[in-house]
Amino acid sequence: MLELRRKDNGKPLWIQWWSKPDIGGKFTRTMFVDITERVLMEQEKPPRSAEHLFQEEIRSEHNFGEIVGSSPALLDVLHRSIRSLG
Repeated sequence: MLELRRKDNGKPLWIQWWSKPDIGGKFTRTMFVDITERVLMEQEKPPRSAEHLFQEEIRSEHNFGEIVGSSPALLDVLHRSIRSLG
């Protein structure tokens, strides 16, 4: 990814590129893709906290989401289990 600046208004422009040299070495094929919108959308997302990332990891690895039930006692056990893994 490469960040450039427009000459007309100074706004940033992000591009990705791929290059593939010709077998004979006489030229190189290059493709440029404007990824500005994608980069700007990523920058607008609120940053995720370390705790949130940890909770997502625990959920994906231990599959607590498949446990049936939502009683206060069960939820307390699940919360304690997540905390003890940290």
